[in-house]
Amino acid sequence: MISVINETGTPLTPEQEGLIKKIVKIALEQENKTPNATVDITVVSDEKIRLLNYSYRGIDKVTDVLSFPMTNYDLGEKVPRAGEYILGDIVFSYDMAVLQSKCYGHSLEREIGFFVAHSMLHLLGYDHNNEDNERKMLRKQESILKAANLER
Repeated sequence: MISVINETGTPLTPEQEGLIKKIVKIALEQENKTPNATVDITVVSDEKIRLLNYSYRGIDKVTDVLSFPMTNYDLGEKVPRAGEYILGDIVFSYDMAVLQSKCYGHSLEREIGFFVAHSMLHLLGYDHNNEDNERKMLRKQESILKAANLER
């Protein structure tokens, strides 16, 4: 189950909400995971994501997206390949999506897609903690975005 919760005063279009769900499904498919994962995506303001960033990471600044995996990869847990399970939560700032889409010169939909693809990979156990992992994660992000027709 994929839920999209919008806590901003700006409504998402049906197309944007559909895109968010599509990105989640593509990421699961490309990683050979069952589509029976529960993923909650919450869209928030800059102020809300700043508070969450401080609460969970101790960083008192606005960020674009946060991921909260239910699997503890540090303990060697793995995401199930079958059955129903809770994968985790994604929280992103709509304000940052708008700003960054303008800064990078691409559509708001591409930026939202990037946020969700990036976070889905974190929920699935990927990280960008070194150059090799970052390259691998970037390739996977681009593959997900390409499958969603969101290439640069």
